[in-house]
Amino acid sequence: MDPKRGKFTIKTFPKIRTLITDPLNASKSKNFVSGVFELNVSKIRQVSKANNVTFMSTIIFNISRAIEKHPKFNSYRKGKNLVHFDEVDISIMVERVVESERIPLPYVLRSANTKSLPAIDEELKLARTGELEALYLHKDMRIYLALPKLLRVIFWKILIRNPFMFKEKLGTVAVSALHSKGFSKFNFIPRTPYTTTIGLGGIFKDQDETVKMKLTICVDHDIIDGMDAIKFFRTLSDGSNQG
Repeated sequence: MDPKRGKFTIKTFPKIRTLITDPLNASKSKNFVSGVFELNVSKIRQVSKANNVTFMSTIIFNISRAIEKHPKFNSYRKGKNLVHFDEVDISIMVERVVESERIPLPYVLRSANTKSLPAIDEELKLARTGELEALYLHKDMRIYLALPKLLRVIFWKILIRNPFMFKEKLGTVAVSALHSKGFSKFNFIPRTPYTTTIGLGGIFKDQDETVKMKLTICVDHDIIDGMDAIKFFRTLSDGSNQG
């Protein structure tokens, strides 16, 4: 044994993790601006308990309604034009066990802005517990995972320039959650190829014992300005306080 290297184990890098690394690499071609906020989630927690649904489902419900009121956040550039989609298709990461390893996998909640809170909750439960084969390892994904890196890079370049294909494959808005059980002020800045990505961070209590959540809004600066993000947050905050 080489004393400088010490003991170590080499494992094969799981192919399925390219579903995470490839979008991160593709996002480098976009100009992003991010804002960090604190969202009052006291009412959201109450609504979740009253309706026997998860906290995440209620957050997704509110985000989809806020996006609907701000068309820019659900839009993509196509050459000299801007394509706005009416349906808010939200991409979230669902943790599943693949090849004996817990891996976050993408799931697209289609037309979230038209679905009721119970419907969203039921669909997210299915995404977490349903047959993995049916949810993720369909024919298109198997083909993608089998492609060499060069062809996957080309695929992403085509995808970034085609909003309709992007929506079909990935949805229109990304929501990433890294909060854990208990209270913390953990915050993070997500990066994806989407026009709008919302990062859900730690949940904590302020000095007035109000329950809040760290929230980051990351947007494509080519389409959305900082003031737009502030207006969007106000809409999201108002909706969250009303339940």
